[in-house]
This record gives sequence, structure tokens and C-alpha cells, in this order.
Amino acid sequence: SGQLLSSYELRDDGVEINKDYENGQKLESYELRDNGVTVATLFENGIRSARIMEDRDEFGNMTDAEAWDTFIFIYDDTGTLEARQAVFDDGDVTVNLFENGQNAVRLQIDGDNDKSWYLRETLYDETGSVSEVNTYATIDEVPTQYDFLNDDLVFTV
Repeated sequence: SGQLLSSYELRDDGVEINKDYENGQKLESYELRDNGVTVATLFENGIRSARIMEDRDEFGNMTDAEAWDTFIFIYDDTGTLEARQAVFDDGDVTVNLFENGQNAVRLQIDGDNDKSWYLRETLYDETGSVSEVNTYATIDEVPTQYDFLNDDLVFTV
């Protein structure tokens, strides 16, 4: 008894934030921005584990407030960013993989077939500088190390 289970905040800028708690720790938060973008943040043991931003209203309809449809951020058990995925309105997808919070790999998928490649892989060195760029013309050429991506080359939480 006496533990906070949920909270609601309406900020001056029109943003609505709902937070849910379990055993005194934040479990999730849901934010509805005034332009229709929604942001859901998930927590494990009080530490942020994932964040999903969608250019959709609370009913799931596209708002087109942004040039993207969805951003997904995945964090490790310390709250350090491990991966970020962006799905754009034109169908293109960008996935960034991080090591110790620093960009290590960027994968760009041509979702609308307007490029000469299907996937472009950009590798970064320990200083964060681009060390190598590779392109793959078809999904069959994509290295097996990226099998963690599903058939649409999009991961989900």
C-alpha cells in the first residue's frame, strides 16, 4: 500500500505523459505529443530497455507530422543504447548498431527500390569514423551476420 501505480501529466506545450509503475519502479511511459507523435518507453528493473516513437495518433492512424513512420531504440541492461531503427514514410529502413554507446554499424535498406542497392552497410572504427562501406544488390547477398533481421529486414520489440 502507498506505492505509486500510475501518473498523468499534461505539460504546457500540450504533451500528455502517462507513466505506470510496479513495485515502486517505472514500468512504462506513454507520451502523446501535440503533433500526434506517440512515444512509448519500456523499463526493466527501473532501467530503460526500449523506446518506440511512432508518427501515428492514439488510434494508429498515420499523422505524417514527420518524414518517418517509426523509430525503435533498444537499450542494454545498464540503459546504454544498443540499436536504433528508423522506418521512413517511403519504406526505407535504417538500423544503427552500437558498441558501448558508440555507433559501430549502420545498415540502410532501400524499401522503395529507388537505389542501385538493396542494403548499404557502413562500418565505423573505434573513433566513430567510417572505416568501410559495402553495398549489396539483393537480399540474397546480405551477410548472414544480419540474420537477426526478419524477412522484411525490420526488427521489433
